[in-house]
Amino acid sequence: MDPSMLSPPAETSDAPAVPNETNPQSYLSKLIGHIPRAYENVFSLERGLDDDDSDDDVAKDMDYSQEGQLRVLLTREGKLTLHQPWRFSLIVKLFGKVFELQYFAQRLKSLWKPSGNMDCVDLGNGFFLVTFNTIADF
Repeated sequence: MDPSMLSPPAETSDAPAVPNETNPQSYLSKLIGHIPRAYENVFSLERGLDDDDSDDDVAKDMDYSQEGQLRVLLTREGKLTLHQPWRFSLIVKLFGKVFELQYFAQRLKSLWKPSGNMDCVDLGNGFFLVTFNTIADF
């Protein structure tokens, strides 16, 4: 990952939560708001599953914690195995425009100019899954 992604852009300001006519709020400030270190946490790949302590690394596969409910416990390795295919993927939502998959993929490749292969999948309702084959493009 590009190290410049881990620091917030210079144009971020401490704008008020409610924009007014003299002080419109940028998309970035709406996205990350006033949460401390929000920008770093969004783009941090290192934190990954280290903070996830919801499941124990136990030998049993299933736990009947409440009547009629089944809970599947996964080890860290199991979570990494499930996470691996989606590691360099983004879900993109288009607002105000409706594009077919072929046009969207072609347009996205011309805008982003990835160095490797980029796959696009239409998820429906204006959502697209974009998967990169190289970490430099992600």
